[in-house]
Amino acid sequence: MTFSLFHVTWALFHMLLSAVQFIKSLWIYLRRKIEDLFHKGYIADELGYISKQVKLFEKIPSHLVVIVGNETISFKDLANIAVWCIAAGISFISFYDHQGVTSSHSLHLNIFSLADGKGSLVELTKTLCQSVLSGQTKSSEVNRFVIDEKLHKEMEIPDPELILYCGDICSMYGFLPWQIRVTEFLQLNTHHNLKVTDFTKVLSKYGKCVQRFGK
Repeated sequence: MTFSLFHVTWALFHMLLSAVQFIKSLWIYLRRKIEDLFHKGYIADELGYISKQVKLFEKIPSHLVVIVGNETISFKDLANIAVWCIAAGISFISFYDHQGVTSSHSLHLNIFSLADGKGSLVELTKTLCQSVLSGQTKSSEVNRFVIDEKLHKEMEIPDPELILYCGDICSMYGFLPWQIRVTEFLQLNTHHNLKVTDFTKVLSKYGKCVQRFGK
């Protein structure tokens, strides 16, 4: 009798969970349809819209990671996220797929500007000259290998500050744990048919996050 009662309770629990999930999915679908009606024509210029919105946020991440999770990859939507990140001023973007469809590891997109080219080289030259004049570095020690090493250090990918995980499961899916010491995790219900308003909403949430660094 107890065994049968357990099975009935377990079945009812699963039915309730499925009903909640269905209502949640239905609400997300209806919300998107309503947003499409009200924002139709208003966000014709998505990049301009993002540029204006991020000015209202207290901070934006310098490195954003999207963990695809168990979803089928939509390359069109991931490309949209990459373009939106550029408009938001996010310099480093990574897409992580633990199933290895995009690659056997994560895919990084680095966004560089003029300041990362000649500007960086000019600043490095000034720093090296000052170091030689102050006696901290010998002129004979300055060569192309030193310059190359220092330039590469400036171009290193920083630890992610924001990870967007797709789906209901908050999981790293094997993403390197030592890279997420100061990372905020926020949920995307799905990256399929992602709206620009969904993207700015998660950036707004990140902007309000207070990092206490273990205090």
